[in-house]
Amino acid sequence: MTNELTIINKLKEVISRELNNYLDDGIEPINEKAVEVDAPDVDHMKYSTSIYIQPNYSSYENLTVRSDFAEGRYAVFILCKRDTQTNLTIKTLSYAKALYECLKNNPTMDEEADFTMIESSDFFMRVEGNENIKGVEVSVVIQYAQCY
Repeated sequence: MTNELTIINKLKEVISRELNNYLDDGIEPINEKAVEVDAPDVDHMKYSTSIYIQPNYSSYENLTVRSDFAEGRYAVFILCKRDTQTNLTIKTLSYAKALYECLKNNPTMDEEADFTMIESSDFFMRVEGNENIKGVEVSVVIQYAQCY
């Protein structure tokens, strides 16, 4: 059964499994445990790079009595710390590029969704006022048929 929980867990799984395949040379792979469905929390980041997935909202359009066409919007936050200012910027942007490639090459997220796209992204030179933490917020839109 496809629903919001299935989609967000699949997004986490795809990022954890495939993101490292698209990283530039010299960029350290991300630990799969560093990808969480949660709000970003810079004070409790266990890893120098963490990815947080946060649902924004969903919309539905009735197709039949047995399914709805759904569109979920998710904010994916990529946060990097514990490095030089230049390296933090390079790493943060490299992870964002890898996320784009990851979703571009698997837009159905292993056939769980109909379509996935990145709507926008914002780069932050400081996260929570700390210049030693850089971040990117990526807005991901996932369309799928919600089955009952």
